[in-house]
Amino acid sequence: MHETVGVVLQIRRGTLQALLWRRALAPFAGRWALPGGRLERETLERLEKYLGRHGVPCWAGPAGEGSERFALFVPEADADKANRILQGIVLSENEEEPAEEVVEIRCDDEERDAIAAWLQSLLDEQDEEGTHIFFYRAQYENLLDALRVSGRAEVSVFLLRGLEPFLPEASRRLMMSPALREFFQLVDVVSQPEDEEIS
Repeated sequence: MHETVGVVLQIRRGTLQALLWRRALAPFAGRWALPGGRLERETLERLEKYLGRHGVPCWAGPAGEGSERFALFVPEADADKANRILQGIVLSENEEEPAEEVVEIRCDDEERDAIAAWLQSLLDEQDEEGTHIFFYRAQYENLLDALRVSGRAEVSVFLLRGLEPFLPEASRRLMMSPALREFFQLVDVVSQPEDEEIS
């Protein structure tokens, strides 16, 4: 059952816009939808930590007295700051690519092992509150599982872009396997604005 509590509308640059939420779970994971459904307590607690790390006071708690549902509460004075911070975990308004744009990764056993080992180390070492890895850990784990099982995975461009801050410097890449260098190049390419070219 999908529940939509309300629709947030605003006017920017003379255009009426609606607030959309990127679906984290199946069905239609990664696609945009009106905010709705019940967020799991664990998701709300991750949002609470994410915002807290960025200096926004907030708390997850029961939606009402005696309620079994949970909600995330942000003081009204901090709502704009929270909104700006959360823009870092969704597509920006300037990005025109469809949310469902995906890249298929196919690799042989050796390539799969190299990429999976790097992703696993990233999940082990960079899952800190406030990082893209922290908030989208479940999606990165799904990618890792798919690679390990079949050597194939469909991953959203949005998730690949989230890996860009964690890529090693070019000098370190030279010592890594060709499969990893190719994977890093893919992340570089999808992370660049369309009018820039990778040299």
